[in-house]
Amino acid sequence: MKTNKTQAIALVIGLVIIGNTLEAQGWGKQRGGNRGARQTHPMTAPSAALTMKESEDLVYMREEEKLARDVYLTLQDRWNIQAFGNIASSEQRHMESLKGLLDRYGLVDPVTKDEVGVFQNVELATLYKEIVAKGGTSALDACKMGALIEELDIRDLMDAMDRTTHEDVAAVYGNLMRGSRNHLRAFHNLILRAGDVYEPQFIGQEVYDAIVFTPAERGGQGKTGTDAACAGECERGVQQGRGQGGRNQIGGCNGGCESSQAIPQRGGKGNGQERGQNRRNGR
Repeated sequence: MKTNKTQAIALVIGLVIIGNTLEAQGWGKQRGGNRGARQTHPMTAPSAALTMKESEDLVYMREEEKLARDVYLTLQDRWNIQAFGNIASSEQRHMESLKGLLDRYGLVDPVTKDEVGVFQNVELATLYKEIVAKGGTSALDACKMGALIEELDIRDLMDAMDRTTHEDVAAVYGNLMRGSRNHLRAFHNLILRAGDVYEPQFIGQEVYDAIVFTPAERGGQGKTGTDAACAGECERGVQQGRGQGGRNQIGGCNGGCESSQAIPQRGGKGNGQERGQNRRNGR
């Protein structure tokens, strides 16, 4: 167990260092200075078929990214904390990246009805209701639910990355994980500046600390620095919020991390700790 924990910490630190090193060398930046545009990639035929487990992971992660987006849209409506709106836009891009892989490998998209709160996976549908209920009790609890979603996402992406042998799939997972680490840093700072702390539920305290106490990461295919920009805007919003409302005031974000396509409007309790290892419904 101790060896696994050490390996997990080493992996997180290694990914952070690699991401920052590539940024310093100019990787992940688009020519012409248009860093806000979405990057696209040619849809070449895959060199080998996915295993059943790899396919299941892609389908599941597509809906888990939707879970994050939908929760943030709902909590943004409830508390008017712009951080949720900004990060929801980023989650929309995460969904699009996974949709590209589903199309490339001929997998059926589970998001057949892209409405907030609608999921094919029953467990994710239940988790959405539980997190929204908990996040609806206070703005601080909403931020803690944001942190919970991001560490859950990080754990599941790390697991999925360990199970894939396809470089294109691993690259997308790596980019999404970088974004999730930046989102976790943003929520951590919101909670901290409100005078409270967050106790991680899925990745352990050491891994959590290795993420939140390192700088925001930039670069990566399809990311173009927008997640790091969101994190910076959220910190500025928190500072303004503290000035207006004191210690427990949760500030918003002034900046915008615009989605590459329109985010759907809202349509049609607990903290998710009971998910355990059997998190995939029907698997």
